[in-house]
Amino acid sequence: MRNLSLTLLALAALPVATRTAQAQGDNGQVSDSRPAPMTVGIGLGAEATVAGTIITPTVGSVRIVLAPNLQLEPSLSLNHSGSSRESGGSSSDTKKVNTIIVGSGVRYALASRGPVDLSALGTLLFTHVGTDNEDNNATFVTTNAIGLEWGLSLSYYFAHVWSLSMDASNPLFSYAKMTTDMTNGGTTTSSSNSTTEFGLNFVPKIRLMLHLFF
Repeated sequence: MRNLSLTLLALAALPVATRTAQAQGDNGQVSDSRPAPMTVGIGLGAEATVAGTIITPTVGSVRIVLAPNLQLEPSLSLNHSGSSRESGGSSSDTKKVNTIIVGSGVRYALASRGPVDLSALGTLLFTHVGTDNEDNNATFVTTNAIGLEWGLSLSYYFAHVWSLSMDASNPLFSYAKMTTDMTNGGTTTSSSNSTTEFGLNFVPKIRLMLHLFF
């Protein structure tokens, strides 16, 4: 009787052992295509606005995996532009614009179904724009802005180092302050105005991204 009981127990446990062996890799761990913590993903993709027809096929992205369900997506942009006017064989600057954009996005996985994750998105951006008009009054305009966005994302981890994601982000909060300094006759006059916007909007900006993780 004891031998018969042990035999029946072994037969009952056989399907479970078989499924476990199929779900495990050669190293004995359950196979999962999601990137491991402290890895970095480099991505390229396209971006479009639902309300318009603007499509940018040259969007770049870097994602840092901090935890199995948490990723950081920093961003940095430095731009300088200038214009000049030529007259009588001489040229003079008419306008200079310097732009700095620093921010970061956070991706937090809310639920998973197989290799697909549903994640919540949050993005904080700081923008500084300095404009020197190079006019007779030496007008200099500075604009500082803070923006917060929210959204949702679907990420498909179809291979161990590859992921395909679709993000939909929306504006949530923004604050901008513009300061104008004008110098005339050695006297500088400053004026400023600010704008604050807040609202729970669903006018998503869509991104399709392909990432390779290292």
